[in-house]
Amino acid sequence: MRSSPKLLRLVVAPHRRIRLWLRLRFYLIVLRVAARLPLSIGYAVARQVGRLRYRFRPRPLHVNADVMRALGAAPAQVEGWARQNCELRASGELEASRYPRMSREAFARLIGIEGLENLDAALAKGRGALLYSCHSWSSHTFIGALAALGYPPTIVGYPPGRELAPAERSFLRRRAAALEKRFGCRFIWMQAGNLGVAVKAANVLRRNGIVVMLVDFPHRKSAVEVRFLEHRSSFTLGPAFVAKEIGAPLLDFFIHREKGWFPQVAEIGAPFWVQGNPEEAAQECASMLEPHVRRDPAAWTRLWER
Repeated sequence: MRSSPKLLRLVVAPHRRIRLWLRLRFYLIVLRVAARLPLSIGYAVARQVGRLRYRFRPRPLHVNADVMRALGAAPAQVEGWARQNCELRASGELEASRYPRMSREAFARLIGIEGLENLDAALAKGRGALLYSCHSWSSHTFIGALAALGYPPTIVGYPPGRELAPAERSFLRRRAAALEKRFGCRFIWMQAGNLGVAVKAANVLRRNGIVVMLVDFPHRKSAVEVRFLEHRSSFTLGPAFVAKEIGAPLLDFFIHREKGWFPQVAEIGAPFWVQGNPEEAAQECASMLEPHVRRDPAAWTRLWER
């Protein structure tokens, strides 16, 4: 008697989930071990692990066709970016595994920050500073480095959700806890029905604090269309709205890795204030970030449609 396709899916699917879970557990364990090695060796291990993860990924990484045309990229170049994206992910997760044991001074080996004079100029106005960027794998290392230099920020973001594997949720919680307990960072989690996120962020700015928001994975209620890489893309309106209400400046940042891989470089742009409506400011934010993404597409996580 032949088994039905539905019955086969019920039998096979749990085995596939277990296999993926074991791969993820092994991947994170290897990175935790590598995090205890000298930094140059640890990064070499992380990059190799990233390349292996790319090679044996369960489903391919696809690039938005409009974005690929805007970047003028050949398929082979896109393939190289995708492989490097996996190396960047593993390197960022290696760094996060080091946070619980790191001193403030140790962040200088991981990342250098350019444009601190822009942040100082913004804070001198007394209305705080709202830093924004696209998602990248080492954004939390930038956040930790800011705190280590005496600029502990408050990060607005999504909490680790049920859509993630338990091992990944645990890793993300440990990363946030290390930044909070060791370096004085703070997280404001966006959740369904949580109407106080904007108020909490505004209160940080009123105290002349620093708020970090990533703009390229918006909640549908705060999404606005912008022109980005020659096509329409959804960005969040949140940073522009909060900045206008408080009179706080917006500053872009982006993280690059040079050929030597580390220390990576974070660039903080010049401050600007929302003069018109928030939708126009959201477009200006997108325009500020576009040259960075064109320069280093592999670093932008949203480029890849999993």
